Amino acid sequence: MAVPPRLRALANRLLPKAVGYVDRFDIDRVAGWAVDPAEPGRPARLTLHVDGRHEMNVLANLPRDDVAQTGAAPLNCGFDAALPARLRDGAAHKLELRLERDGTLLRGGRLKLSAGDAALVPAPWSASPLDGLCWFDRDRGAVTGWATGTGHVELAWNDGAATRITLDREVPGFGASSQHGFSVPVPPELRGGGTHLAHVTVEGGPLQGSPLRVSLTGDRPVLTLTPATGRRLEITARDATGTAVAPEVTVLAEGAALDAETEGLTLTVTLPPEARHLVVTDTDGAVLARRVVTPGHALEDWSADLPAPELDAARLDEDLCDRARAAFDAFRDDPDDRFDPAWVAATMGLPEGTLPEDVLHEWREEGIAQGVPPGPGIDEQAARALHPALARAIDEGRLPSAFAAELVLGRGAMGSLTGLARAHRPVGRADPPPVPAEPPATDLPLPSDWQTPAEGIYTAWLARLSEADRARALADERAMRRDVATTPLARRPLVSIIMPSWNRAFTIAEAIQSVLEQSYDNWELLVCDDASEDRTADVVRGMDDPRIRYMRFLKSNGAGARNNGLRFARGEIIAYLDSDNLWHPLFLDRMLRALEARPGTPIAYSAYLDTETIGARVHLQEVSRPAFRPVQLSGKNFMDLNSIVHHRRVFDWLGGFDEALPRLQDWDLALRYSSIFGAHYVDRIGVYYRRNIAWGQVTHTQMGSNAQALVGEKTRARLAGDHDRLAIDWPAPPKTTVLLAPPPGQRGLDTGDIALARSLADLARELGPVDCVAVGEAEGFAALPPALLDEPARLSAALAPHVAQGAVVAVGPARALLRALPDLDPARTLTLDQALPGTMLVPLADAAQALPLGAVPLTSSPGAAPSQPGFLVLGLRRDAGHAARLQALRQAADRIGVTLQTAARGPADLALHPSLMLVLRELSDLDPYEFALLQALKARGVPLAVPPEADPAGFGNQWIEARAAFSLSRTDPDWVFEKTAKLLSDAGTLARLSERAATSHAIAFHPALARERLAHALWWVLAR
Repeated sequence: MAVPPRLRALANRLLPKAVGYVDRFDIDRVAGWAVDPAEPGRPARLTLHVDGRHEMNVLANLPRDDVAQTGAAPLNCGFDAALPARLRDGAAHKLELRLERDGTLLRGGRLKLSAGDAALVPAPWSASPLDGLCWFDRDRGAVTGWATGTGHVELAWNDGAATRITLDREVPGFGASSQHGFSVPVPPELRGGGTHLAHVTVEGGPLQGSPLRVSLTGDRPVLTLTPATGRRLEITARDATGTAVAPEVTVLAEGAALDAETEGLTLTVTLPPEARHLVVTDTDGAVLARRVVTPGHALEDWSADLPAPELDAARLDEDLCDRARAAFDAFRDDPDDRFDPAWVAATMGLPEGTLPEDVLHEWREEGIAQGVPPGPGIDEQAARALHPALARAIDEGRLPSAFAAELVLGRGAMGSLTGLARAHRPVGRADPPPVPAEPPATDLPLPSDWQTPAEGIYTAWLARLSEADRARALADERAMRRDVATTPLARRPLVSIIMPSWNRAFTIAEAIQSVLEQSYDNWELLVCDDASEDRTADVVRGMDDPRIRYMRFLKSNGAGARNNGLRFARGEIIAYLDSDNLWHPLFLDRMLRALEARPGTPIAYSAYLDTETIGARVHLQEVSRPAFRPVQLSGKNFMDLNSIVHHRRVFDWLGGFDEALPRLQDWDLALRYSSIFGAHYVDRIGVYYRRNIAWGQVTHTQMGSNAQALVGEKTRARLAGDHDRLAIDWPAPPKTTVLLAPPPGQRGLDTGDIALARSLADLARELGPVDCVAVGEAEGFAALPPALLDEPARLSAALAPHVAQGAVVAVGPARALLRALPDLDPARTLTLDQALPGTMLVPLADAAQALPLGAVPLTSSPGAAPSQPGFLVLGLRRDAGHAARLQALRQAADRIGVTLQTAARGPADLALHPSLMLVLRELSDLDPYEFALLQALKARGVPLAVPPEADPAGFGNQWIEARAAFSLSRTDPDWVFEKTAKLLSDAGTLARLSERAATSHAIAFHPALARERLAHALWWVLAR
């Protein structure tokens, strides 16, 4: 029954006002509502106490319509906060939730946890609840930071008394309602230009980053920069008391002053189209603010992450310049790891293969004067644009370069990696040549079940799973250890690991630690900071390892950050790890072995643990073991980016991530890359994928975007023929010789082989010159007498002019015959074969290096539709029982009024107009011609029926699962034609099969894909 408004108002006046109520209080979360009776118009701040100590603050500011309708509290009075993970240490705890102002205990605000409740790890491993970080935000003139395990910190200036600072700000990643942050302006009396120390402590100990050196002038204004219409920028200012004042400033774009207009207390400038770096200075030239212009014309604050206040001055200190010149002279004479010969050579345009010592000489003689930095770790032009005093010192000859100042101020002090400099070009366009070596056997780390959680980050997170889930993961790990221990690596290529990050200071150390714990150690980690606003930079710099390269870029999205990293990558192999996920310690070791085992497939991916953290509890959603199935991939992504490794050439030829997509860039990349190259699935758990809605992951924050539709549009364009082309940097168009010869045991050419050879020649002509030669008579082929088959030496001599250069694609002859030809180079010769992925191009020198072609494209032009239904039968074994099997099929077909046809292996096949194709063997058992004919008819929408295959990744199974083919669970004639007779009577099902047959063909066997796969095969034998 509804309460009358007058009665409700009377009750509110006479009865005590409720403070609040806790709806949920368990080991994971606390949720409910609260109001402070003394200040009902403001969100109430609550304090959580654990075992009598103040653990954290909670703000009641979430909407609670149910409470508001009762009149007990305003709408925004709710809270829902995750509790600290340390409560799951197995020890007993007492929790209380109180109103901060007077300590009133909320109703339901007491929880007792018994010993052993939801224990994750033994109590001795539990970390201290106290953690945090502080820094000086110069642009805002404030000491800023965050802390956990407490509700407040203490701040003392110089040697003064400490003041208690309440944690009253939400921090990205800690979740709504929880308040862990603080920001305290520098007092006016300390803004005299001198240097002061800010001591930030928590429970008597210094917070990380404390003490802070602070230097501000009293007349330094606080600026607000607001983009207006067009490219106009409005600037307002406030003095130390907060009073609005006229901004007496100069605005620089790329180091050049902009014309300004002043109206009242607002200064307006118009940004030039090429502006990327903006600096605002006072009338003396001291820096007041720095901004970086994003591609969308947003302004990213660039001041907070620049740790060197010396760079804000109007003029660089002479002592700093002296020390910088001395440090630069020492570096020039004896460079450290910041000198990158490959990068410098590419930047200066030196010839490929220039020796490192020659690159160093050229840099000393020419590069320094040209402003070329020693490596990608600093962008000279951006550094000069961001630091006007630095640029003036260089122009005046007091400094040789911005890099000289960084040598004194510390790595990253310039903050110059705001994006890629326009002159920076990608390097390493092809895989480096193999390095002959005998690598030692891999030194395997201890198994995860032999380690304590403190000994490994993967082990620590594995310990958070249930016992049954842990057992599954450990069984898989034992198999992976056997794989690595029994298969030595032939080479040890450099692996470039791309790790994008945006505001992941609280997770990135764990991700990096999982890289540091890899058993394979020849890697570089490129941390691509997407303009983080937290202390990501400090966390990364604290991971002291020379293989880690930290680069900060202009704010874009995950795709932009990853692309920036890819352009700077130096490795032959590329891998990806997000800053909130983990690798198994053997991940790289196992994946490199997968790439070595199938060198013709340059992409591999692994299984992974898909987990979700809800509150403080980790749940294993599934162990994802997705075999590679391109038809299914077109509808849903199953290749997690963290599990993918690939050769550098894939990126060089196809480009990187689509930056126009707000999310699902990894799916789009997997579709584009694997459509041409396929992918090798490694059935071992290599990744610990961590979902947590409190972390604000893109998966959650971009759920409402139209990315799915955009990816679908790109997929449909590819299916229509707009497939990506490989941007192979050929020194000259590749020459191909198509060699046609009789199959083993025959003297004459096979008509099906003739059709294949002609189609391959047409494909090759799109790439370069083609020479066609046949042992026998075939139109358009230079003819050699078949009698030469009996004399390999003479046949070789006759072929020599045709095969002296370029690649050779042989159709028909036995590989043994080809090996007997001394003038034929096995390393440049490819033959056709059929396997599970389809038709393969197999190098004569090494059959293990088979390269996928998919299917040879045959041009199909149907004739007139027959007067009665007809079936085309493929896959009949041509042995002693062939005639009897065919006769039994014809009799069964006659009973349902269907004509039966078999492939004639000639042009007539392509004019057929069958109602249905019957495939009586697994697809991998068809020969290349039958498989090509099947694909040509599928492209026209001819429905087909296929038997299930033993391998779940077989194309027959993919088509059946996608309802693009009818399943022949039996192949005896009576059963087959009984079922297909019913199928012929169902027009709707036939139409669906027809449409999906054409679609599934376009996904994996479109002629444009065959062209690019042939290009890859030619590169493999000619340019690798």
